[in-house]
Amino acid sequence: MVIMEVGDKIDSYVITEVLSGGMSEVYKVFDGKDRYVLKCLKDNATDHDKRLFKREIRILKSLRHPNIIEIVSDTYDSERPYYVMPNCGKSFVEIANSKTSELDLLGYAISFCEAIQFAHEHGVYHRDIKPQNVLLYKGVVKVSDFGLSRFVSRDTTTITNTDVKAGTQGYMPPEFYNGEFRNGTVEGDVYMIGKTLFYMFSHGKDVSNVRSESVPLQIFSIIDKCTKNEPDQRYSSVGTIVTELKEYKNLLIEAENAPKTIDEIKTSYNVNTPQFNKEVFKTLNTLGNNSKDWGDALQRLNNNDLIQVLTFNRDSIVSLSLYFINCLSNPGDFVQFSDIDEFARFTKILVNINTDESIKQNLIALMIKMSISYCRYPAMKIVAHILNEQIEKDHSRYKVFVMLQCTQLRNICEQLGGDSVFNDKIKALLKAK
Repeated sequence: MVIMEVGDKIDSYVITEVLSGGMSEVYKVFDGKDRYVLKCLKDNATDHDKRLFKREIRILKSLRHPNIIEIVSDTYDSERPYYVMPNCGKSFVEIANSKTSELDLLGYAISFCEAIQFAHEHGVYHRDIKPQNVLLYKGVVKVSDFGLSRFVSRDTTTITNTDVKAGTQGYMPPEFYNGEFRNGTVEGDVYMIGKTLFYMFSHGKDVSNVRSESVPLQIFSIIDKCTKNEPDQRYSSVGTIVTELKEYKNLLIEAENAPKTIDEIKTSYNVNTPQFNKEVFKTLNTLGNNSKDWGDALQRLNNNDLIQVLTFNRDSIVSLSLYFINCLSNPGDFVQFSDIDEFARFTKILVNINTDESIKQNLIALMIKMSISYCRYPAMKIVAHILNEQIEKDHSRYKVFVMLQCTQLRNICEQLGGDSVFNDKIKALLKAK
């Protein structure tokens, strides 16, 4: 028996690492440009082993799919054939034992199942599905090791040994122990898909003890059906598994994109980070005309929080301002008095950051009306402070606005016990009117 070592060459490929293999020898190799994995038939292989190895090459060359490992080159007709494939960095074993998010795991699972579905649709049963045989190449899932696979219609069962050890303990379906391995079925592959999904989503737990609490409930329902003891109780098509995984992934995405409460945002993100600012702004834009929701949200955000959020989302501040005006102009609930003060505080910040004068004046007019209607002195004082600042910045524009709001502003003066709340410019306008 010839034993190849690091540094030896197989044609133009230099061996850089010796890997473990079954009926084959597996090496990491380098051709002077790129690194690959070379799988070679052992020199003492039997004729039966050779037929299986050559069948694997035929199967891989017949399955052209982005999630099935591809053959770079091969020597199919040689006495001791080999084939070369991309050098993949990780398998599902490493992915399962990492901190990969549930959403990313779903993406990998869907690609993996789509590859098996494609194989079935093209007349191939894998028969040795397990995490070790699902690889990642540059982030793309690659189902590999079709050494035990068979063509459904072209192969006779005599090419496959009936020894159940050909499969992998823990992943083989019960019927494989009763001689069904040599045939292979969709349902047999489905069983192994279920065990592989359990390993992934349980982060590497023992697949001989499939438990619902180890994986998300929606994933368990898929796994449970995949791994029924009776084949006719399992999925009859991998396509159904793909569909259910995609539906669950879409639900997760919707949940991820759904607005969070301010408390959830503060728990999930550091204050004043881009993600914090985006999430808070998204939530503010979905509060609706329930004034209590606005009040609760604003109470949980201090002035610095709001300034950072609005400044970060400055390009969309006009739309938020209009939304705020529309929501509070026709509230769908009984407005809490204390919330009026929060609305006034928020208005002051909106006005200071906003550049649209029409929007700014509409905001101020709304707060004048609400503070008087609900007789909220703190809100009135904030409104007065806003107007004092704005008339100092743009006297000609706000002179007209003050004159239009003269009656309401005099009402504020009376409520607060005098006109000292306003600056001299506004006092003069109120006296002149």
